[in-house]
Amino acid sequence: MIFKFLPYQFSQVLNDFNNLQFKHSEDKADMYKHLIPPSSLLGYQIKDVFLYFVCNNLVASLITLNHNNIYFKPLLDKLTELIGQNPTCQNNYHKWATNTEILYCYYDKDSDVIRLYYTIVEYDVMV
Repeated sequence: MIFKFLPYQFSQVLNDFNNLQFKHSEDKADMYKHLIPPSSLLGYQIKDVFLYFVCNNLVASLITLNHNNIYFKPLLDKLTELIGQNPTCQNNYHKWATNTEILYCYYDKDSDVIRLYYTIVEYDVMV
């Protein structure tokens, strides 16, 4: 599985980014809000992005799309086509996983948005 269509990759480090606002530290990770994220991903408007760094290395990204549940199934279909594999489903999360990376896609009912959480396996907070 290849996740190269995502705007953030784990080869990036903190110094690669401009316009980050530090939010807080949790466990080992420092969370930053990307103040000027890409405007869209796969044709879906991005609402906000949070990036998580450990020792200045990117370990996770949380991308919130400014779309509600109506767009969830079409997005899942598009992701499945790009990745070339069906997701596994658990606890209302759809995920694609390799030995080192995981991409989650889920609808956040409380906020009425779709979220993509991309992380290195060892820093997965969704488990």
